[in-house]
Amino acid sequence: MKLVYDDTGRCVMEGDTVKTFRGDLCEIVSFVKPHKCSSTGVIYVKQNNTIIGFYPSVVGASWID
Repeated sequence: MKLVYDDTGRCVMEGDTVKTFRGDLCEIVSFVKPHKCSSTGVIYVKQNNTIIGFYPSVVGASWID
């Protein structure tokens, strides 16, 4: 299972600079795979020197097998 950007299919990597659906820039710090089929997992981003957890869809990403 890997996390990819919906628009390009490229793998999400720690350190990537991404834009949220609101247009805010942030840096991918880490991510956690879904622990069950009904989960989306979580990504952690650094925004304004604060670490925030988001659903992957907030930055246009999703998990694929």
